[in-house]
Amino acid sequence: MNPPRRPDDTDPPPPPEVGGNPAPPPARDPLLDDPLFAEVVPPRAAEPVVAEVVARPAPIPGGRPVPPAAPVRPAFPPGRRDPPPAVRPAPESETAPRSKVLTACGVMGCFGVVLLAAVGFLIYAAITVLGDLGGRVGRADRPPPPAVADRPGPVEKTRLAANTARIELPAAYDAVGRAAGGRYLLLRVPARKELVVFDANAGEVIRTLPLGDARALVAGGAAKLFVYRPSTAEVERYDLTTWEKEATAKKPAGMGLVEAVAVGPAADGPVFLVARTLEGAADVRALDADALTLVSALRVQGWTKGEVVHARASHDGAVLAVSGDPALVFRYAPATGLKALALWEGANAPRLATPSPDGEYVYTPRGVFSTDGKVVLRPTAREFFPFPPAHGGGLYLSLREVNTGRLGTELRVHPAGSKEVRTTLDAVKIPPLWANDDGDIPADQRVHVWPAAGLVAVLPPDTNLTLELTKVDLPAKP
Repeated sequence: MNPPRRPDDTDPPPPPEVGGNPAPPPARDPLLDDPLFAEVVPPRAAEPVVAEVVARPAPIPGGRPVPPAAPVRPAFPPGRRDPPPAVRPAPESETAPRSKVLTACGVMGCFGVVLLAAVGFLIYAAITVLGDLGGRVGRADRPPPPAVADRPGPVEKTRLAANTARIELPAAYDAVGRAAGGRYLLLRVPARKELVVFDANAGEVIRTLPLGDARALVAGGAAKLFVYRPSTAEVERYDLTTWEKEATAKKPAGMGLVEAVAVGPAADGPVFLVARTLEGAADVRALDADALTLVSALRVQGWTKGEVVHARASHDGAVLAVSGDPALVFRYAPATGLKALALWEGANAPRLATPSPDGEYVYTPRGVFSTDGKVVLRPTAREFFPFPPAHGGGLYLSLREVNTGRLGTELRVHPAGSKEVRTTLDAVKIPPLWANDDGDIPADQRVHVWPAAGLVAVLPPDTNLTLELTKVDLPAKP
């Protein structure tokens, strides 16, 4: 069925009824009947117009974001829902040859415009290509801009030339830590109020950082260095590539004297602060590494701190071990916060504890534990003192206990979770150490092994002035 025909601009309006008789039709403009007018001025169909949203509405505070409005199609004038139809040309007459000539001229003009536009585009393309080639030729002898690094690179083969070397510092160090995925060794020098940074890749000291406080506590992550100053009770963050200070914040309210700071050496946080309350509880706070604000807190009763409180985090920052009587193990997850357990082996409690880099094990003088407190490897007659390497998982190191608490000079390498001896690093000279020493620098912080770098650093306890370096052939993975 055909739809009813709508009136258009070419139809005469219906004659109004006056007194029941139709009114005479109005006079028609003779220009409308001129076929030349219809040919020269052809009507164009109206193009649809779509209104687009220019700016996204601002979201309502506390509410859901407002989606952009859908394109709106404007309505047509009243009485018309579609674009007006084209004006129908009048039938050809004796003026048709003239109109065809004009039409042909219009077509030729359009072709001329298109041809000129094509020639212009070709010229623009040629200029663009030649300019780009010229720029490339001019830059051929220039090196590309260096990539911006936001953190130090991974542990790689050491560039130390000699098989052995000694680095002597101008003053004694009294605390040791790691950063940059274990690549950097951090040595606090209280007499000079400085931090000395040793790079395993370079095989040398690469930086000395002023601390401004002889008792400043230092911990390093993958990209940042964190310094706690007891004199001001403030935590500061430094960048490990620029060594510039980035942020400063006060310690959490209600926290006592901070005695240890730890960060996962290959993690971006959190930052752990450890203190002891007046009631004798271990007070551990976790700070967001970016904002330096509190994200979790936990107190553990029945804990007795040693002479020095040592706090070490696994490389991913998920496991924290705190020395004391007994040693404590904390697990941290953003969703659940801090959880803690005490390490016990029978009636004895290990005083020192260090997580493995991968967070799977905890190494103590009483053996190897899992992070849920179960004994994995128990020493027979306390025959070995286990501790982790400076980086990487899959293996651990040990020193034999030749007398009660006295460690031998044989450095052995084991697969993780096993007492099997994979190799013995005979070239490394180990000075006399004590297994149960929880003073400033315990035995597990005096021997540092970088498997990927093929390097061992030993910190002799006689003067605390030197680093004894030895190159070793040790695979990064067992």
